[in-house]
Amino acid sequence: MAHEIVHALQDQHFDLIAIDDFAVDSDHEAAITALIEGDATLGMTDYMLGYLDPLDLAALLGESLTEADTAVLDAAPAYISEGLLFSYDAGQTFATALLTTTAATARSTKHSTTSPASTEQILHPRSTSARMLIGQ
Repeated sequence: MAHEIVHALQDQHFDLIAIDDFAVDSDHEAAITALIEGDATLGMTDYMLGYLDPLDLAALLGESLTEADTAVLDAAPAYISEGLLFSYDAGQTFATALLTTTAATARSTKHSTTSPASTEQILHPRSTSARMLIGQ
């Protein structure tokens, strides 16, 4: 639920529907999607760690590991399975780098509102082009 609430807040501030028109190509769209999903996944993780006691957190994690039927995903070629998970996994890593860099430099008023231009920036948040995006 926390993940979806983050999406609702993102939509209020950034109009997620308009993103399809904003993206210049499929790689740009994948990068934006990774930022959106990564931010929501980071928010969900932060909520779980901040508000669930250790027993509830352990129970939730245990349920998620046992109830998920990943046979179809596991049988899919790596290109497909990794592509489906990219925006959540790599996006969370990028969102964490963005948050950490912004907090560490305390530049919230100067924070760039530019979207990532490509998945290269998502995969390599310390690259020159990603550092330019996050203002390092």
